[in-house]
Amino acid sequence: VFGSVSDNTNCTLNSGTVTCNYPNLAPGATGSFSVTGTVTASNGATIAHGAYQIAATGFPTLGGQTVLTNVTTSTTSTAITSSANPSVFGQNATLTATVTSAGGTPTGTVQFTVGGVNYGAPVTLSGGTAQLSTAGFPVGANNVQAIYSGVSGFSPSTSPTFTQTVNPANSVVTVTTSPNPAVTGQGFTITANVGAVAPG
Repeated sequence: VFGSVSDNTNCTLNSGTVTCNYPNLAPGATGSFSVTGTVTASNGATIAHGAYQIAATGFPTLGGQTVLTNVTTSTTSTAITSSANPSVFGQNATLTATVTSAGGTPTGTVQFTVGGVNYGAPVTLSGGTAQLSTAGFPVGANNVQAIYSGVSGFSPSTSPTFTQTVNPANSVVTVTTSPNPAVTGQGFTITANVGAVAPG
């Protein structure tokens, strides 16, 4: 029978029984706990003072008492937002994929897809988010998804389809002549420059 517990994050004490849960311990990984003093199990066996390592693939007995565990993987949810939607062709709008979980802040990578095809390399999460520039997107409706690969302790997830609409950029034409001014009979060159209006 335990009188206190020092690990209030992973363990709880109820009527002298300590229950420890390690929600982000991956299969095959290890965690640890320590026993202060000598604990006598209900079958009369003892667990001596010291540190013990536990394995998520199945716990052995300690001092003759079976230690049970339930290794869980936290579910995740992935969603996409845009800094500008619709955008115009050539505009550097940013798509942000956010991966959330009740089990903490997920790590790992996100693969963006456009029209069901991988777009660029997987992007490493930072603080649970990954970003993608839309500057190279063609004009039209671009259907984007973010696929979170999952890591030990966090399950994979895929965002709903997000449609980033890219409109044609407005254009501006500037005309210059050279030389200017010119004299009667002198040849000259007219140059027309076509450019995109910001933010395209």
